[in-house]
Parts: sequence; C-alpha cells; structure tokens
Amino acid sequence: MGCIARISLSCRAEPIAKALGYGADIVITGRCVDSALALGPLMHEFGWKPNEYDLLAAGSLAGHLIEENIGYPIAECSSDGRFIICKPPNTGGLVSPSTVAEQLIYEIGDPCMYILPDVVCDFSNVTVQGVCATYADGFRSTAVCPVGGPFASMKARKVGETILKRTRRMFKELGLKDYTRTHIQVLGSEQTYGKHASPGIMNAGPREAVLWLAVHHHQKQALSIFAREIASAGTSMAPGFTTIVGGRPKASPLLRLYSFLYPKDKLKTDIYINGEHVETMTSSAPAEKHGTTVTKEPRTHTAPGRIRMPKGRCTFPLSSLAVTRSGDKGNSVNIGTCYHVTLSSGHATQGQQYELPGINAFNFILEDSLGGGGVASLRSDPQGKALGQMLLDFKIKNVPDILPSVIEPTL
Repeated sequence: MGCIARISLSCRAEPIAKALGYGADIVITGRCVDSALALGPLMHEFGWKPNEYDLLAAGSLAGHLIEENIGYPIAECSSDGRFIICKPPNTGGLVSPSTVAEQLIYEIGDPCMYILPDVVCDFSNVTVQGVCATYADGFRSTAVCPVGGPFASMKARKVGETILKRTRRMFKELGLKDYTRTHIQVLGSEQTYGKHASPGIMNAGPREAVLWLAVHHHQKQALSIFAREIASAGTSMAPGFTTIVGGRPKASPLLRLYSFLYPKDKLKTDIYINGEHVETMTSSAPAEKHGTTVTKEPRTHTAPGRIRMPKGRCTFPLSSLAVTRSGDKGNSVNIGTCYHVTLSSGHATQGQQYELPGINAFNFILEDSLGGGGVASLRSDPQGKALGQMLLDFKIKNVPDILPSVIEPTL
C-alpha cells in the first residue's frame, strides 16, 4: 500500500441549517454529501431536529433526486416530509415515474441501508405517484488512438499488444519492473459484451475503432518509455492509426479510494458569518447512535396490489419493459432496474440483489467489478455507467403480449 495522499470527510446537513439560522444568504461548505445541500435548508425552514430521522430521510431523498446538476428538476417540499418533483414549463427534459425511479436507484447500494452523515435511510418501500480517503499507488498512463479501415479492431488490438511486448523488453534491459496492470480495449468491437456481442462484430468488425490502452506501473520512468513507444504507432505500425487523442500520454499518480465510517462526535464544524467565527458545532445526535458500524435490521416488505405477470409466448428485450441506471460505489457497480410490470427475480445473478417493491425495481450489486473503480481503474468505463444500458438488450422470455399497456408515454 502506498502513502496516503488525502483524507476527506463528507459532512452533514446540520451545520448548513445552523448557518442559515444565523442569517447567511449563501453558505460555502467544505466537502459534504450532495443530499445535504437540500436537507440543510429543509431543516432550517421547517425546524426539523437532528433526531427526527424519518423527516431527515425524506429530505435526504429529495436531495438525492435533484443532486449533481442545476438542470435537474425542482423538489417542492412540505414540512411533513412529502415532496413533489417538477420542472418549470418549456425547460426541456421529462419528469415521470420512470425518470424519478431511475434517479432514486442511482448508486445507492443496499436500499435498506443507505448511509449518510445525518441519517441511515431505507428507500426500499418508497413509492412514486403521478407523473472518502485516497492513497497513491504508483502511476498510470492511457493512450486513446482512433483507427480506420478494414479490420480496424484487429489492427488496434495487435498494435496494443505489440506496444506492451516492446516496452516489456525494454524494461527488462533497463532493469525496470514489469507493469503492475495493463488493459487493452477496442471501442467499437463490443468487447465489453463478451459472448453477447453482435454476430457481425466477431468477423471483420467495424471499419472504425478506437484503441484504449491503459497501463499501471510503480516507476514513472517506465511510463515515459511507454509514451514514447505509443507515439510511434501512427508512423511505424499498422496503417489506419489517425492520431493519439490528447497528444502523447503522460504519467499521472494513480489514486485509490478507501471509504470508512468515522464517529460524528469526534468531529467539529466551525461556522463563520461575514468572516467572523460564530459557533463551533459537534454532533447533537444521541451518544448511543455513534459508532463506526451500522446494523441492518430485518425488514419485511409489502406492496399492496402487486400482481404476478402470467406466462405467455412472447419475448421482449428488457428495454421494452424497464428503465435502467448504473453507477459506481468504490470498486462495485450498482445496476438499478425499474419495471413497468411486475417481474419475478428468478434469474440467477452473480453479486447481491435488492428489491425495491415500492417502485417495482431491483438493484443489482456487482462487487469488485470495476478494476479498482474511479481514478484507480484502467477501463474506459471506470464507473460502470454503461452497464445498465447494456443490460437493456437482455431478452425476457415467455411473457404475454403486454407492451401497449405497460409502455410509459414520452414527450
């Protein structure tokens, strides 16, 4: 394990509420969870207490649904925790049960135990009605090279393999160690689909492809050699290499994420108004709630009115019956699927599976599946963003002809 490069804490909503209580018009925080940007103002506006956990969970859910982008919808919230997701007219986009449910299942892990600094939430029975620390671990370098012409994907892969072979020979002659990890991917060849790739792709393949060649090494000198060798691919190797996107690749530190819980009572938050210190806050939650572990209580889910879909003779792609959303949590990927009809979860899956009956959804967790995840991954999709869309090609067999009644209208 390398040296620790940085430790950061994702702070809570209560100090934001406190700053607003002092009359602040704008609150500038350090790193905090996205949902706190909504929960803090709600705690201030409605007087929610730090131990009113159901209200804090509701406010956190509202924040989760509108987090990350100012172009996202608006949450109109009530003091009892209920809220309406909407958008002003003529601003584009779509607010519907499916789009809201899709965001709800985004990167939540276990929906019964979504851990936030202010509250641990259970989102599994939510219903929709109406329309971290890092440490350095050597260096990484990535070359992205478009290739054109017949057999483009084959040429791209061959060049990538040749570059690695040549540089490994040079490392040995110079007394350098071998690569820690390498990753060759040819974008356009459907490599990530494996045996499920389109039949035509497996033959001559596309006439346009992109080589993604990423390497990891603990010695920066080795990656300088790699950068020099990949630069020669366009002039000295297979024809059709057009350029290196972004120029010759550079070595950069490879950082790894390690996430852990830290007791809130050991942290303090200083509040400044107009440059003057007005208060130092510590956790006001009951002492018995503190600790570095969270215990999951057994839950029994009920979903009134759910009817199992009868058998039939039709086959539909999952895209006709559901919407999906995928994203990362460290080195694991969440693949959330929200169904227009009630489907059985009888298919065998690798990884963890959680049901959210309130929105007729499942969240699938593939652990340790991202090659390190985030900045530590060498893959072209280090956060698993495409996996949910890839799942939409999955065929659902032996179902009745139900499509006209389940497809949600779109604008």
